[in-house]
Amino acid sequence: MPRRLVAPDAWRRRSCPSPFPPHHPRRSAQRIFEHDETIRDDTTLESLAKLPAQPGTTQMTAGNSTPLSDGSSAVVIASDATVAELGLRRWPGSSVHALEPGLMGIAPAWAMPKVITAAGIAPVEIGVWEVHEAFAAQALGVLREPSTQFKGFEIPDDRLDLNGDAVAVGHPFGASGTRYLLTLAISMRERNARYGVLGCVRGLGSRV
Repeated sequence: MPRRLVAPDAWRRRSCPSPFPPHHPRRSAQRIFEHDETIRDDTTLESLAKLPAQPGTTQMTAGNSTPLSDGSSAVVIASDATVAELGLRRWPGSSVHALEPGLMGIAPAWAMPKVITAAGIAPVEIGVWEVHEAFAAQALGVLREPSTQFKGFEIPDDRLDLNGDAVAVGHPFGASGTRYLLTLAISMRERNARYGVLGCVRGLGSRV
């Protein structure tokens, strides 16, 4: 199912990564800003299919590409001792992989298997996969590679980007990394998942 269609339901469940109190912008006191503007209740498969391709492409449309958006996010970094004291979950590791700069967006397909293998975790143990989706076509490219890396394993659709991804909720540059971590943490809490993995675009051919 396109992630644009699951994001509205995730917001209604308050599962979206940035629930915040209603805010009245200075320039328009009559408008209440209470959720990400790109989350739309009126999106359907039929309306997505009618959107024209972007210039210079054959299949990329406004419905399967990330929208222009603003945003902010923050995380708190804690020591192992504090994590243990508060009963928090520990970040088991990270990995970076680089391809040619022209191969935009697909290096997470190699970065994710690297960190999973280094952590000694089997891919079937991953309860939630959060895979950056700058464009739907780019995300599909990422999803094809793990079956090669993991000898036929394919990421289950019911564990992938459960609350919508950047195509649905936006991709504010400089904020998406920590936004993804919070989205992953919320999805893991909802699923009571022990392990989750995040594959994020960093820039050009490099990914983490």
